Amino acid sequence: MIWTASGRFVVFISHLNGNYEPTDHALIYIDAQTGAAHSIPCPYCWDVTSPSADTVLVKAGSSNDQNEVEQYNLGASAAPKTFDLPFVNTVGWTQFLASVDGLTLAYGTTSSSGGDLQLLSQNNMGIRDLGPYQDGYTWAAASPTTAYHGPEMAIMSSTDPGACASEMEIYLVDPVSVRFAATDTSAIVSRADVTASRGGMASQAIWWGSDGKLHATFASWRCDNTKRDESSKMIDIRESTPWVLEGFTWQQESTTVETAEQPLGSMGKLTLDIPSCLGPTVPKGVDITTYCNEGDLYLDGSGASSPQAKKLIAQGVISMSAPAT
Repeated sequence: MIWTASGRFVVFISHLNGNYEPTDHALIYIDAQTGAAHSIPCPYCWDVTSPSADTVLVKAGSSNDQNEVEQYNLGASAAPKTFDLPFVNTVGWTQFLASVDGLTLAYGTTSSSGGDLQLLSQNNMGIRDLGPYQDGYTWAAASPTTAYHGPEMAIMSSTDPGACASEMEIYLVDPVSVRFAATDTSAIVSRADVTASRGGMASQAIWWGSDGKLHATFASWRCDNTKRDESSKMIDIRESTPWVLEGFTWQQESTTVETAEQPLGSMGKLTLDIPSCLGPTVPKGVDITTYCNEGDLYLDGSGASSPQAKKLIAQGVISMSAPAT
């Protein structure tokens, strides 16, 4: 699920009539101003992004045509434009990561062990290959206005997802100069935490705040290498808490345990709390798929102009999204 760059439409890809065949995929968009919902048949559509205004790019095409992209102008009557993009070196799935100011960062697999980052321009549908990138679990976020004096993208991935000794790599990407800048995550799993053994960290959310800074939530742990399986090795777990990127260094914002948050100005903020399921901590007898992927959504008014108690507003929530600031 995404928002268009204008903040007017919520967009996602779903299925028609409960049929899970790829030929019955549909592009769904909801007008946030009126609540009106629209559906466009979109066979073999897999991914969607919005590079500008109410324009969306949809990754389409069957297994025989991996590089087809359709461009829609939501709210307009014009038919979509279809492009066969010259993705460089890719041999398989291409994933849209983030978009801003007419540019889209994408990831395309080049082999069974990795792929390349690609920068797609909406204006001429040109592709610029940015070189190899080892994909694990990858998240990205973009904003047209940031504390770095212009539009920025951020890309975050886990070097070895599921392993105890794993790290997060987080880069800022200037979409104009295509400059990559590494960020310092050393405070998240500090030497004091790890002592003689290695440790790891994980994140469930990354976003640009209204302050123009990059925010994320991180959990961390130490590794007990006397254990055999990776999950059991995770000990002394620091649950997921909010962090902020100051310059190029990550600093903890608070010790409040949460999966993600979304500021609401004078109303406070929304917070999402999903169990981290790190280490041997999952209660016996629960449905792990549900327990580890769904949580409670709260309205936290403690920082509002008229402070109010934290209020539960929804359960069974898997994620939340907001327009880019």
